[in-house]
Amino acid sequence: MRRRIHFHVFTLLVIVGGIVAIPMPTSAIQETQPGQTINVELILDVSGSMAQVIETGETRMDAAKRVIQEVIATIPEQEGINVGLRIYGFGGDNTDEGRAESCQSSELVAPISGVDKEQLLAEIQALQPTGWTPLALSLERAGEDFQSGENVTNAAVLITDGLETCDGDPCSVASALNASDIQLITHVVGFALVPEEQATLGCIAEGGGGQLLGASNASELSTALFDILEELEVVQGTEFIGGTALGILPEGEVGELSVVAIGPYDGNLLPIVVRNNTGSDIIRITAVATAMNPAGQVIASGNDQTFNPNLVRSGGLAFGYAYFDGISLPPDTTFEVNLGSTLATDDEFENRRDLQVVEASTLEGRVVGTLSNIYDVELTGPFSTNAVCFDEASTLLNFLQSYSSTDSVAPNETLSFQVDNFQTGTCPLFLVAASGWDDTFGPNNSVEPPGAPIVTEGQTEAPEPAPTVEGTPASEAPAVQSTPILGDSGCADLASAESILLSLQAAGLPIGDYVVYTAENDPNTLLGRPGQYIAKANFVDTALGSGSSLFDIAEGGSIEVFETTELAQGRADYITGIIAANPILVEYDFINGPVLLRVSGVLTPDQAAVYDQALQTITGC
Repeated sequence: MRRRIHFHVFTLLVIVGGIVAIPMPTSAIQETQPGQTINVELILDVSGSMAQVIETGETRMDAAKRVIQEVIATIPEQEGINVGLRIYGFGGDNTDEGRAESCQSSELVAPISGVDKEQLLAEIQALQPTGWTPLALSLERAGEDFQSGENVTNAAVLITDGLETCDGDPCSVASALNASDIQLITHVVGFALVPEEQATLGCIAEGGGGQLLGASNASELSTALFDILEELEVVQGTEFIGGTALGILPEGEVGELSVVAIGPYDGNLLPIVVRNNTGSDIIRITAVATAMNPAGQVIASGNDQTFNPNLVRSGGLAFGYAYFDGISLPPDTTFEVNLGSTLATDDEFENRRDLQVVEASTLEGRVVGTLSNIYDVELTGPFSTNAVCFDEASTLLNFLQSYSSTDSVAPNETLSFQVDNFQTGTCPLFLVAASGWDDTFGPNNSVEPPGAPIVTEGQTEAPEPAPTVEGTPASEAPAVQSTPILGDSGCADLASAESILLSLQAAGLPIGDYVVYTAENDPNTLLGRPGQYIAKANFVDTALGSGSSLFDIAEGGSIEVFETTELAQGRADYITGIIAANPILVEYDFINGPVLLRVSGVLTPDQAAVYDQALQTITGC
């Protein structure tokens, strides 16, 4: 059963052709329980071994700094969450002569008081690998940094690339602190350790009542830290979304699914970022954006083409866009965004599956990284990876999308991705998410459609008036001619796109509402022009859409009739060229005589082929 858990309207100002940033508080959201306090101290290794180079070409220190900075960026600045930073091994050096000084070097450089991101990030940025590894001393001193209290959780996250080298007993210290009045939980993350070293650290986590996690590279370090912080309920909702922009977005409205970033409108797409503060996990976020001029008059509307990730944890982020099909909008356009969603527990027919973002970064403006199938079943394509870019001022720049050529991903298998940025060429900060399909779950797409690919209606410079929507029951449509009435070209008389559409509908194809265009309201301003189509109709495939966006081929298709087969082929070649230059555009194109039938890329090849076969029967070409 489908259940809407939220419906809200947001009005935001977007300057068409430019950018207006909405306020950007610097926190992600994770609601702690009333009266609950979570104190976390990150205890970071700055010993000399952190200077070793790992597989990415960076030092362990630089990788750890990068990852921890990204993690800190996601931690909310809210009452009840306090995060501090202690470093160790920074004194002396890693020689025998410098050992004594280094083994006494453990300092709290950022107190456990709120979340002072500016101080935390500055202290981390300045770190350089230096000396030895005083694990026990660091835990002893960390015990002095915490206070006991009712409804208080105290946790230390010890990050080390080596074992105790200063003759201490960190296992005993962790056990004692866990049994003390502060009840300190000690989690341990072993970074780039061999298995024997990792196992040796196990007694620290066991005595401290925490987790022992290993990380051989930066991405695994990031995963380990997020796992711990999610367990502590400091951050949440990051499993299926990654990137460097997680911590720069507003908290959103308490108890609501709300827009936290929008725009700019690029003449076709309006990027949207939302946060789920409903208190429940949700799927299938929907958005309808209404464009209004300065007088408050509605001038256009656009529907979303799926949000990413599909499953959005409570407190998590998702992003997508509203598709306006190339409508030109005046300056100072405002947008009202209506959001909807479905409880993740309410729909047993879900077969879209998010991939875990294992690692993500930018390279020369492209977003690149690794994904993983965390489910126990094979996932199949198409695998879509989507991203949104922000500048250093936290302003949303654009939406990006790419598709993988991989056909399937086995359980626990990884998949690399690259999302090119042809629009701005730069992506200082970003969010990224990806998804595939579980063919074993539910009745595929007969209950709910998968996300619709973006399509283009050709030229985009002219505004699109709202045409009259028509619908004809299949019982009233003319029957398909078993023997086509042939014209001079050897094909049926095909001057009417509407007659072809009704014949397809009568043949049993799932065609619902449709619109017949005229030279006055054609969105591409091509109808009747020299060398262009002489008739055009768009329709909704009832398995894909409800008719809310008739101008979007992603919800069905379009029939374009030309004077000659050559002109129809030329139009198809033009569309193919656009798709080749823009991998996010997907559709099926079938030519039969002077008729070009364009069908939604959401359909499977077999489903699309049914349209092609029916068209051949009708036209007789």
